[in-house]
Amino acid sequence: MISIILPVYNGEKYLAEAIDSILQQSYTNFELIIVDDGSTDQTSQIIEDYRKQDKRIQAIRNKSNLKLPGSLNRGFEESRGEYLTWTSDDNILFPNCLEVLLGSISDEVDFVYAGTVYVDETSPIKNIRREKMHKDIWRRNIIGACFLYKREIYDDIGGYDENLYLVEDYDYWIRIARKYRMKRIDEVLYQYRFHKDSLTESKRKDVYLTLSTYLETLLEDKTISRGDRDKIRCQLAGTYYEIGDRGKLLETMRYLAINNKTEFWHIKKSAWMYLFLPKRAVDFVVKVKRWFWR
Repeated sequence: MISIILPVYNGEKYLAEAIDSILQQSYTNFELIIVDDGSTDQTSQIIEDYRKQDKRIQAIRNKSNLKLPGSLNRGFEESRGEYLTWTSDDNILFPNCLEVLLGSISDEVDFVYAGTVYVDETSPIKNIRREKMHKDIWRRNIIGACFLYKREIYDDIGGYDENLYLVEDYDYWIRIARKYRMKRIDEVLYQYRFHKDSLTESKRKDVYLTLSTYLETLLEDKTISRGDRDKIRCQLAGTYYEIGDRGKLLETMRYLAINNKTEFWHIKKSAWMYLFLPKRAVDFVVKVKRWFWR
C-alpha cells in the first residue's frame, strides 16, 4: 500500500482538484491522509465531504499551525503504507502517477522521482521539466514534486526537520541521497501550479535566505566530499544573487575560479550579471526572460 500525505492550509481554491487527481489513480491501493494545518476557510468542509465518500481518506486537523514540515511529520506518523509520498493542495497527479512510480521501485532502487509539467493560475503549460540525475542534487534541488520511496527510509532517517521550514524537502532529499539508491523516471507524471499564494511564490525571498544558511551549514560538513562541497558553492552563488549579497557572491566565485573551474562555469547567468549590474536591472532581465519563456 502507498501512503499519500496531503498537508493543506487555507487551500479551498484548488484542494478538490488535488484530491480528485488522487482518487482517480489507476493504482488504487493507497491511503490518503489529509492534514489540515488550522485552516480558516472552507478547507475543513471540503475534506470532510471527501472523507465521507471514500474510506481510503483519513483527516487530521492540527490544533495549532505546525507549518509544512510539522504537518508532514504528523501525517507520516499515522501512515501504514509500505511506500510513502506527499503532495500539495494546489498540484495534480497524472492518472498513472502512482502506478509508474511504484513499478520503478525494486530491490536495487529505494527512491524514484519523475518529471513535472508547470502551469500558472489559469493552467496553460509554462514548461515541462524532466529532473536531472540525483548526482546533481548538490547544485540544486532536482527531485521536484513527484516522488515515491520505501518506508524503510522513513524508519531509518526519521521525519522532516521542523527547524528547516521552507527547505525541509531539500534537506530530506540530501539525507536520502547520501545513503540510499535513487532513480529518475524519464516521464512526466505531475502538474505543479505556480500562483501568487503558493508557498514557492509568496515566500520566495525567505526561501533563499533559509537556503543560503542551510547550504553554508553543509559546507562545514567535512564528511561531504570536496567536489560536492564545491557544487554547494556553485548553488550558493545563485542563492547570493537572489538575496542580494554581492560580497558573498564575489567571494564564492573567486574561490571556485581558483579551486574548481568546472563548478565556476556552472554558476547561474543571473549571478554573473549581478557582478556588473544593479540587482533591480538583473531582476528585470530575469523577469523578461521568464515572460518570454511562458
